[in-house]
Amino acid sequence: MFTSAARRGPAFWQLVASLGVQGLAHVGWVWQSSRGVNHNELAPAFVASALLLGGAALHPSMVRVGSAGGRPSAGITPQRVLLISSACLLSPVLLLVDGLLGVGSPDWMAASVCSVVVFLLLIVRILGLMRTVQEQSEQLESLAYLDGLTGIPNRRAWDVELERRLAVARRHGSTLVVGLIDLDHFKNYNDLLGHQAGDELLRSAGSAWQQQLRAGDLIARYGGEEFGLVMHCRLKDAAIIMDRLHEATPDGQTFSAGLAQWTGGESGEQLTARADAALYAAKREGRNRFSVAGHPSYTDLQADFVSSRH
Repeated sequence: MFTSAARRGPAFWQLVASLGVQGLAHVGWVWQSSRGVNHNELAPAFVASALLLGGAALHPSMVRVGSAGGRPSAGITPQRVLLISSACLLSPVLLLVDGLLGVGSPDWMAASVCSVVVFLLLIVRILGLMRTVQEQSEQLESLAYLDGLTGIPNRRAWDVELERRLAVARRHGSTLVVGLIDLDHFKNYNDLLGHQAGDELLRSAGSAWQQQLRAGDLIARYGGEEFGLVMHCRLKDAAIIMDRLHEATPDGQTFSAGLAQWTGGESGEQLTARADAALYAAKREGRNRFSVAGHPSYTDLQADFVSSRH
């Protein structure tokens, strides 16, 4: 109960008190029995334990003690397995102690030693299975954040990573630029050459663009033929990166893109929406170019970018 994330309201503490009183009462009863004393002095303690348990069950906060939000977040850990296994070992260990003291049964040695060995082998096996399950879980989690076609991060990874990087930029006051890239006339490319060629174009474009980014920048498949970028730089440097991405675009294809620099107060959704609006502006202006959200002073850079493609 204490190692979990249970909500510790009045019901929780009544449960703790009930278990504590009951445990102490049982210790006292065992101590009395070992000395041949069997009085009823401990009866009020057992009654108090039952009353505390009933009070916990009737209290309104009891519904929150076992709620989903109050369960352990870390799941089963090796420490928990060792704790539970150690409790299981108490019985054979006590049997072994009784045998060494001469008060155990005739077969105390075989029973206690075999039980301890079996429990230890079981613990080793459980820990090995846990390690395997955790490794597989980590692999599945990593696959859940990768795009199955291109092998780069997917939309889910984009959403999570963008919020994380915005939080870092907010703490450190750093600059962030978000870009959305859309391959031009991708449907026509698919219709002309087939879907397999279209898939290969997406794979090769994602790989080629990823190689042109700096360490720490992010590219993800945003959806369909759209890709998202998170660049830790200013717009002027982002324009240079876009030019490099253009040169690396495979099979002579072109793309339209929209860029938006983080203002310092907007959310990831708002920032992405501005980049998306800039992307559609680039498409309206004739494609094969990029547009910058809210920065008309970058018109010259956009013109140079377009002329370098012809």
